[in-house]
Amino acid sequence: MPTIQLKDIWRIYLSDACGNEQSGDCLAVVLAVHDRPDMVTVVLLTENMKAMWHDYTLQIVKSSSNGLSSDMVALVFQLQSLENTSANFKEKIGTLEDREFVAIKKILRLLLSIT
Repeated sequence: MPTIQLKDIWRIYLSDACGNEQSGDCLAVVLAVHDRPDMVTVVLLTENMKAMWHDYTLQIVKSSSNGLSSDMVALVFQLQSLENTSANFKEKIGTLEDREFVAIKKILRLLLSIT
């Protein structure tokens, strides 16, 4: 089982998708790590900057700490929970900047109508 922490950016594998959801290998930001039942909640990233037209997205600027090779869009509306296994979590890429993590959490509160 990989060691995963909040704000980590991982290359993950998604086996199933519906409609326009992502599948296969993609990048994701870790929002929560759950001890039971060994689940990790993530937000998916895309290189497609046109995805910014969706509500509940955030541009992530590449940096040396996050390890991204290009700017990405966090698709906060595509929140996923995955089992913490090496089959799902392939490679740690880097760590998200604090200000971007805080911004994602604010967007998530709006998405889920949490005050």
